[in-house]
Amino acid sequence: MAIEQITDSNYIDFKKYPRSVLLVTISWCQPCKAYEPIINTLSNQIPYIRFGKTIIDKDKSIQLKKEYHDLNSWKFPTTLLFKNQKEISRIQGVAPYSNVLSKIKDALILESKVFVPGSNGKYIPAIINYIQDNNDIYRIKLMEDSSLGEKNNIIEIKKEKFLWSLELNL
Repeated sequence: MAIEQITDSNYIDFKKYPRSVLLVTISWCQPCKAYEPIINTLSNQIPYIRFGKTIIDKDKSIQLKKEYHDLNSWKFPTTLLFKNQKEISRIQGVAPYSNVLSKIKDALILESKVFVPGSNGKYIPAIINYIQDNNDIYRIKLMEDSSLGEKNNIIEIKKEKFLWSLELNL
């Protein structure tokens, strides 16, 4: 999934997405340019999170500047993690891929609602509570009884076997 260019015209809509990551850069920042491939890679690996980028000295970022009065004190690049329209975590400066992935998992994926196959072809709600390092196996707590187990049981399931919930929990 490509990283969206975020400007004033789409910033509010971008934040409304249930889980999103915004890379904030400056056009002349060499570390920002070196860091961008990490965010590109993650955007391709995690399709259920919306990824965006804004270059605050080129893109119209007035809305962002209004929201964050302390931009002059930021270390760039800065990565903002949003869940249900609120910033819940921030990474300032260049961070290794594994650190960024870990932060995204902790802030945006764990405790997320998903739907797993239940009885009779129906999907039942569940909550992610652990992700194995290889990112393919998730431990999920069942929210209802099903053929997979009883309510509150923890099951392991591959990520392609469940559906992500994109509900807003406001």
